Amino acid sequence: YGFAQREGTGLHFAVEHDHDPARDGVEVYLYVRDADALYEEWTRPGIGGLTRPVGPMPYGIKEGSHIDPDGNQIRFGSIIDEEGETSG
Repeated sequence: YGFAQREGTGLHFAVEHDHDPARDGVEVYLYVRDADALYEEWTRPGIGGLTRPVGPMPYGIKEGSHIDPDGNQIRFGSIIDEEGETSG
């Protein structure tokens, strides 16, 4: 498992030993400034796939996910500050 961050965008990488690229899509995680805004953008008409609503997670992240038409899953989230708002 590893991660990289640059200019406010972070990527996490993990090895899944039972991952089969012919059967399974790719899974990525994006840390973003505003998960709600990304959810709104990805649920507009014409965007393919399925975007799941954003919600608070027990680990302090407001998180949602998107599965694109090829089956790739993109999870995304924003850090929640002490007042319950996403910080950017």
